[in-house]
Amino acid sequence: MSLSAGTSVGKPRIFIDYVSYLRSQGAITGYTGSPDLWDMNPAKVTPVTNATNHIVIFDDGDELSNFLGTANYFAVLGHNSEGGHYRVARTTNQEYFNYSQSEYAPIGAAYDKPGYKIDTFTVEGSDNAYAARFTNATISNPLVGSFSVGRYFDFNNAVDLDVSYSLSHDGIKTKRTIGGRDITNINYHSQPLWGDRKPWTSGETYKYTGANGRRSWKVSFSYIDHDNALPINMNEDFMLDTDLGTSGSGIAHGTENIVSHFLSLTLNGSLKFIFQPDVNLDQFAICRLSKPQTTFKQVAHKTYNASFTFVETY
Repeated sequence: MSLSAGTSVGKPRIFIDYVSYLRSQGAITGYTGSPDLWDMNPAKVTPVTNATNHIVIFDDGDELSNFLGTANYFAVLGHNSEGGHYRVARTTNQEYFNYSQSEYAPIGAAYDKPGYKIDTFTVEGSDNAYAARFTNATISNPLVGSFSVGRYFDFNNAVDLDVSYSLSHDGIKTKRTIGGRDITNINYHSQPLWGDRKPWTSGETYKYTGANGRRSWKVSFSYIDHDNALPINMNEDFMLDTDLGTSGSGIAHGTENIVSHFLSLTLNGSLKFIFQPDVNLDQFAICRLSKPQTTFKQVAHKTYNASFTFVETY
């Protein structure tokens, strides 16, 4: 899929970080390399070395083995190399790094410049672990802010027309003195840099002239079909589709729904995720939902309306 540049809102896509979710469930049993690289905090860059694996290891068993196999994206945020120098696999050793990847973002030549990258792929390997590695012996002092592996969720409906886009400078406070003078205190005015550049930029190091402020999107969806909103079963087969009768069938793409495969995997938006306001446009933000509660209002038989406010988080 080829993205275009743009800032409008259409049919959103959510990139859900599996490591964040499984950490919240107590399913991580250890790390090899730097644990900080799996924290979804690209502002905290970490040195990496050529052909060294950074591994997050999960609890054993078929449940997590099936779940880990449903990942379909890999992101590297805040790197100073090229997108093609980074790989991921389900392994605890040096195998399975020659998977077939599809370059998703950024668009064009920007993919092979310092900044960030997102790939879509079919995960290789079978260990209950994710391993990311950098492979290039000629780059001096390679740095990475964060790795992210997980599954993207596409809303089946486009947003309603009454979208609200807000830009907040909530770290800036102005106080008027007794003498009538205004004093402005700036605690922060934008996201921290990802290494030496503004977030979500590639190539040029826009330290001073890039975007600032905190973005948020308030969107509503009307007439969502029941199967796209709620799971068929709130108990068995809640996230994993095991009705196919084969071990490791994973999540059936046609049965993904908002509750099972977005809200539950982010704890109702409390965990960080990557938000793409329009699946066709090269625009991203690390977000949370503004409140840990979502209401589905039934407006017809098995048909619902719902609204969300996506707030950029640092």
